[in-house]
Amino acid sequence: MMYIFIEKNFIYYKLKKGDSMFGEFLILKGVIDKVTLQNALELQKKIGKMLGETLVESGMIPQELLDQYLNEHLLFRTQEIINEFDDDNNRI
Repeated sequence: MMYIFIEKNFIYYKLKKGDSMFGEFLILKGVIDKVTLQNALELQKKIGKMLGETLVESGMIPQELLDQYLNEHLLFRTQEIINEFDDDNNRI
């Protein structure tokens, strides 16, 4: 779940604790499977790094793939946020 709020012409969003939108995105794109995501999330909790760093440092995906999908995910999430904002405010 995502919470969107606006303050001084900036749009902010916050994920509910436990959400892993980037991990789900990687599954959707066929980069990793659910088991790999679960393993990475467990390791992430232990080492305290971002999911992408965890995936790369543990050898689950190469750095180049992480870079590619981080860019794609940013574009994807930006469009989602714009769409949700427009839907919530009846704007086009």
